[in-house]
Amino acid sequence: MNTTAVQEAVRAGNEVGYMVPLDLGPAYADPEPRVPRQPERPRNSHSVIHTKQLPGPLAMQRLLRLDTLYELDEFHAVTAECAHTLYGRAMLMRDILPNRTTACGRTAAWVWVGGRLPQDYFEVLSSSHYRRLAFGRRIKAWQRQVDESQISTLNTLNLTTPLRTACDLAMYPKDDPHARDVQAIIGRLMEHYEFSLVDCEPILEECSHLRNLPQAREMLMQFESIA
Repeated sequence: MNTTAVQEAVRAGNEVGYMVPLDLGPAYADPEPRVPRQPERPRNSHSVIHTKQLPGPLAMQRLLRLDTLYELDEFHAVTAECAHTLYGRAMLMRDILPNRTTACGRTAAWVWVGGRLPQDYFEVLSSSHYRRLAFGRRIKAWQRQVDESQISTLNTLNLTTPLRTACDLAMYPKDDPHARDVQAIIGRLMEHYEFSLVDCEPILEECSHLRNLPQAREMLMQFESIA
């Protein structure tokens, strides 16, 4: 990975005046009726590179072709080194997601095992509703009660543990457009972090009120031979 190429490109952009403040800011909740709330103060995303930080409009595409950068959207990317390491992915999600939320579902799974970044929405645990997009993606909030023992912290990012993430993914409806991808992600989680259906049982018992529980058990059982 040619991280030096990125540093040189960014430095060149500074010299010719392309550097501009990156002020995307996290998505924030809708204000309550008649009691407007101020949006959270945007956090500077040190891990994200904007095309304006590079010495020309074609520089981004060239660095993407060299696999030096990992694309977020048409105008933003991160270094491949950031996207291909556990703590790098955690740092990126910390910068992207709203404050005081916990990454879950496919978003948490991407942090734990990498792969393709979710293209349509990021998932968080929150009681708020988010309208603003994050790099062209919606913020999908789940109002779930999750025990603290099922939440980890990496680089100040809160996210569900691999066990909890796998259980949540197993409960995706069968007709969900991501159902097939989810099966592969669960397999990677169970193989990489070495857990099985037996380890998931306590979490599944807590979710006994959910109608997709039998489906989740059936799916996790398929990977018993992996752990």
